[in-house]
Amino acid sequence: MEGKIAKLQSLIGRDLSGEMWKVDEFIAVYATDHDGRPQSKPPKGLYRDKSVVNAIRQQETYICLIPVLVLSNGIQAFVLNPEPIDVCNDEAKKLELREKALAKLSPEERAILGFKP
Repeated sequence: MEGKIAKLQSLIGRDLSGEMWKVDEFIAVYATDHDGRPQSKPPKGLYRDKSVVNAIRQQETYICLIPVLVLSNGIQAFVLNPEPIDVCNDEAKKLELREKALAKLSPEERAILGFKP
């Protein structure tokens, strides 16, 4: 697992425009329990070809097929979170946290630290 994390971390901040990495849609094949709930994390496999997925479906029991978006170079793939996540404004949050911390100080403590009342 550490090797996979290191490979993903190597992409942080890297411009991928000239590289073979792209977002693509695959079908993830997960093992399931008797109730049909996915049990395998990561998936047993990621496939592009729907005919391969259909053959797997016919031969194996207790699997579930889920379409996923991945960042892939054709050899490796990293499943992307399908739910959008808002990127927070770090500076605004720092100011908010600072104000909350200062609000806990007494006027005397604020004066000692050089803050005006």
